[in-house]
Amino acid sequence: MRYATAFISIALFLAGCSGGGADGDAPVGVELHEAGGKVLFKGQPVEGATVTFQPKTTGRGAYARTDSNGVFTLNTFAESEGAVAGDYVVTVTKHAPPANQLSNEEARKLLEAGKQPPVPPPPVSLLPAKYADATQSGLTASVTADGENQFEFALTE
Repeated sequence: MRYATAFISIALFLAGCSGGGADGDAPVGVELHEAGGKVLFKGQPVEGATVTFQPKTTGRGAYARTDSNGVFTLNTFAESEGAVAGDYVVTVTKHAPPANQLSNEEARKLLEAGKQPPVPPPPVSLLPAKYADATQSGLTASVTADGENQFEFALTE
């Protein structure tokens, strides 16, 4: 009986920590609002950039990846489109694919031979570094419950 009580207590605790929604859904009581926009660099759409909305105070951030037209739709939870209403600092990053990176199979063969795989080079940013830093980006947005919530970020050098 003691084990059954402990099991039930743990199960209830874990259920409470899950946020109350199905996988990827917003937790009960968290209202998301459709939000998105477009990223341009030197007047051209930026494909494959990561856009991050970081709350200026407290709260839940949101993120997105731009498509071939530079357009993005924010997500706050795994598969929940939208963002919590509030003021955000925005960062935008895009990195070049790693050069000469070993495949998993190549790295495994080196390890099996007792050799250490080389450390991959650091990622190379394709956008000015200031846009990756929330304290320097200069990009902000306010998501509102009743607004259009479409933002255009025109990045420059």
